[in-house]
Amino acid sequence: MVNFLRIIEHYEESAQLMNQIEQDLGEFDNVFLKSKLYQNAARLYNQLGLLGLAVFSNLKAIAFAIQEVAPQLKASLLGELYSGQVIYHSKQNDYAKAILFCYKGMAYREPNKELQVLLEYYQNVQRNQDSIAYYFNELEVQL
Repeated sequence: MVNFLRIIEHYEESAQLMNQIEQDLGEFDNVFLKSKLYQNAARLYNQLGLLGLAVFSNLKAIAFAIQEVAPQLKASLLGELYSGQVIYHSKQNDYAKAILFCYKGMAYREPNKELQVLLEYYQNVQRNQDSIAYYFNELEVQL
């Protein structure tokens, strides 16, 4: 429901619902749900242009995801969350952190959003022709 409200741009209702869920989850020891709650909060803050809060909420989600005991679920969560960090840091033009999270995310899943950021980094910051060619080819393969 939180995602639905965010998607249809009912931000205030989405934030209120997340606050209520956060209070209710405080009584439970379900790291998966807590991780998803903070991931949704990060997405809401990102959509509102509050990138600092998006990064902070996503880091809280990562902290809960790390505690997940089911290996496949943990890997899936961390892959998604690290990818979120890539997006938020690249929007802030903090390529050092974006690249760090690119490689962390790629440890858990095949790169998708990360490839564009890596290409931009090597094209605009490092100007490394070999890396530019490599990531450009990787992007073409995905298309």
